Amino acid sequence: MTDMPGLMVGGVNKGILGKIIAFVNFFVLSKFSAYVFLTEAMNERINSKHHEYIVMEGLVDIKMKDYIDSKSKRHNFGVRNILYAGGLHERYGIKLLIDAFRDLKGDDLRLIIYGHGTMAKEMQYYQKLDSRIEFYGLRPNEEVVEKEMESTLLVNPRPTHEEFTKYSFPSKNMEYMVSGTPLLTTRLPGMPKDYYDYVYLFEEETVEGYTRLLSIILSKDYEELSRKGLEAQKWILGHKNNIIQTSRIIELINKI
Repeated sequence: MTDMPGLMVGGVNKGILGKIIAFVNFFVLSKFSAYVFLTEAMNERINSKHHEYIVMEGLVDIKMKDYIDSKSKRHNFGVRNILYAGGLHERYGIKLLIDAFRDLKGDDLRLIIYGHGTMAKEMQYYQKLDSRIEFYGLRPNEEVVEKEMESTLLVNPRPTHEEFTKYSFPSKNMEYMVSGTPLLTTRLPGMPKDYYDYVYLFEEETVEGYTRLLSIILSKDYEELSRKGLEAQKWILGHKNNIIQTSRIIELINKI
């Protein structure tokens, strides 16, 4: 189960129809024999009959190690790229990130944005405000991954106060970690604490707080940032790969 009914961005149904759809969804979801949930909060909401379940926030393809090893991780020492790739919705914190970036000093800084969403039409406006912002829209995933590997820092600014964050885990975080480039993210309620040692974490979800922490991280030397990213890469490939996660599903099925 990857999404909670009625909590997907852009997919909320209101009024009587919304209530009917929600009732049917939750009724059907209560009838399963076992569950693979994205977060623990899903189990508390859906699994009222206490059936067998596991929490699996996602997986990474173990073959990514071979792909990454075949590429020499490139770094442009003349430019420091901060990259965001994902949904362009204000609820995902992208406006907060843009405003924070604009307060950073440094002509060598770039904010690279990939994705599509309700804020896509505003990207041209932000590019005019700050020429260091680069927007590429929707591009092939291979191109995005290549850019992630070249970047200095990858960012997921998704706010933690939104209700839907209890029931979500951005798969993009796992992709970021596999790239070997360090990740800066919020303390999402749906993110297990074993991730904390391998990522940088926002402590204050305001423009000022984001700017301050971005400045601190970007002041670190290349070797320290590279070490952080490679530790995350090793951990995510070793603990969250598709072989390990599939074996957990098989074990769950065998219990039914």
